[in-house]
Amino acid sequence: MLAYERGLADGGTGQLARKVRWVSEEDGDWAGHDIASFAPVGLPRRIEAKTTNGWERPPFDMTPNELAVDEERRSEWRLFRL
Repeated sequence: MLAYERGLADGGTGQLARKVRWVSEEDGDWAGHDIASFAPVGLPRRIEAKTTNGWERPPFDMTPNELAVDEERRSEWRLFRL
């Protein structure tokens, strides 16, 4: 997913692609999102990735911090369910 996001940010060739970060791995889970990325037009994007398996719509948990970041940065925050 990180490589995919780097490929989207400015076509994967410039400053934005190099700034895409795996926040939860580098800094821990406190940030309320897993990846700091950028939309193709350069706007910031905060991505929370949730993996599920099993039936079509299994439930998943969201932490209070993830929900707070969603509310605070609604235009930047994205939930990716994998």
